[in-house]
Amino acid sequence: NNYIRQIRNFTNVIHASATEDDNEGVDCIYTNQFRATSRVLKELERAGHRYISFFGIVESHTAETEWLSEMDALDSADRVVSSKHGVRHAAWGMRTREFPDRLRLHLLNRDARQESVPQVVQRGLEAILAHDPPPTAIVVSSVEMGRTVIETLDQWSVKVPEQMSVVAFGSLSEAERSTPRLTAAVLPMDMIGRIIPELVQRRLANPDSAALSMQVEAGWYSGQTFKPPKSSS
Repeated sequence: NNYIRQIRNFTNVIHASATEDDNEGVDCIYTNQFRATSRVLKELERAGHRYISFFGIVESHTAETEWLSEMDALDSADRVVSSKHGVRHAAWGMRTREFPDRLRLHLLNRDARQESVPQVVQRGLEAILAHDPPPTAIVVSSVEMGRTVIETLDQWSVKVPEQMSVVAFGSLSEAERSTPRLTAAVLPMDMIGRIIPELVQRRLANPDSAALSMQVEAGWYSGQTFKPPKSSS
């Protein structure tokens, strides 16, 4: 990230991230998205889910992400890599390739200037539910997206979790504040926050020490949007 390189010209940097570490020479602590994805699959499969869809949105021209004009020319793979949840989507892609007959990946492009989140969610769910057999669980990129997925399914008279389980990636506080409380792979931001002072002290004591790249595991929050499929009950 260019802004981190600029800051490094003046002082030491500790980078805390939910998903990735792509800055050379910078101490970083972040969540291992591949382990988090494996944890989600283990929990779902342990409950009896076999057909699972992973649903993400690759966004462009949003208010919260810098989108340079030259990025419009990127192919689909490069767009995924440069997206907000790129590392998470890559982890999903690796796991779904292992069992393509029952694990499916849906990544939809969304230009924020032309399409709202509810619109792209509806478009994605139409494709997901058209599968034969349809999934019994849907995994989404964020708690915010999970809320929209649940609202859309409710409008279509698909009951969560009785007919469809929904699992999101996000913080514990976000998942607990949702109605219903969202089942989630919990990104341990509180743990990351506790470790940061230790990294700061280490860097202050030895400014020339080698940069650390530290990964922490995601947790699991059961919530109210997850249960075994009917055939496994």
